[in-house]
Amino acid sequence: GTFSANATKYRTIINNATQADAVVKEKLSTHMQGMKALAGGESVLAQQLPSGAGGSGGSSTSRLKALMEEVETLKAERAVIESELKGTNPDMKTVFLQAAANGALNEPVLSVQSLGRSFGPLQQQVGESVTRQEKIIAEVQDLYQPFIQERGGEGGARENA
Repeated sequence: GTFSANATKYRTIINNATQADAVVKEKLSTHMQGMKALAGGESVLAQQLPSGAGGSGGSSTSRLKALMEEVETLKAERAVIESELKGTNPDMKTVFLQAAANGALNEPVLSVQSLGRSFGPLQQQVGESVTRQEKIIAEVQDLYQPFIQERGGEGGARENA
């Protein structure tokens, strides 16, 4: 009984060691190139870096940065438009009372005219802002693939989605 128990125990230890050895060999072969690069010093590491790394990038990088600045400008303009929208409070009561006094109370027409005077310029600004936003989005999408290629990568799962 004791001999069989010891044999089983040592067989289990040997099997575990064999599996661990296989894992170590697999990890070693997977990471060998990286370890050689690390052991090779700074010049070998520099060769491993993609050409667009380090923030320099190519032409699409600088254009993307400019587009991001345009996005920030757009956001600031929208904040101003929003505050103007919130601050606009047309006096409809006076408009309706004057029309009623003149006997020409046509609520739908008066509402559209009065609100159009108050909010028309803001509506136009919002429309122009949306148009600029769509142009920026389209250009960012056009520049994205060249940017990834300049960076020297294929992009990760997020880019492929």
